[in-house]
Amino acid sequence: MTKQAESPQWQPIRVMHECIPMVDGMLEEVQSQHSNMLEAQKKPHTMDDATIQRVIDVYSEQHEFLWVYREQFSRWKQESPTPQQLKDINRLEQQVDKIDQALTGILNIADDIKGKTIDSILGKSDMELAMDVLMGNLKMPE
Repeated sequence: MTKQAESPQWQPIRVMHECIPMVDGMLEEVQSQHSNMLEAQKKPHTMDDATIQRVIDVYSEQHEFLWVYREQFSRWKQESPTPQQLKDINRLEQQVDKIDQALTGILNIADDIKGKTIDSILGKSDMELAMDVLMGNLKMPE
């Protein structure tokens, strides 16, 4: 049985001030995680399959949810916002674009690390490891 997607509860523009810290906090969190993933990319052998899969699951879900923010902002623009509200909506849209970029970066790095985790290394034969190192597919730990 498939889970049927629920329709979002669209909010009136008067609650926009409650969304601002939520979007700003999400941006801060994904930018921090992106930095962490950039560091992990340098030493993928320190990561395990379960951690990478969790990153992929969590951040894919967040990425797939961004359309809800964009649709909400679009709906607010149709409510005849004040100049200040329009300025806030435009800033929120820019924040969501930055979130999108950071999430895409996280997911790309996780995809790159996927085959280089400690679990994947331990699962290879000596011959496979040697070939990966010689072909440049796997760097030796420093």
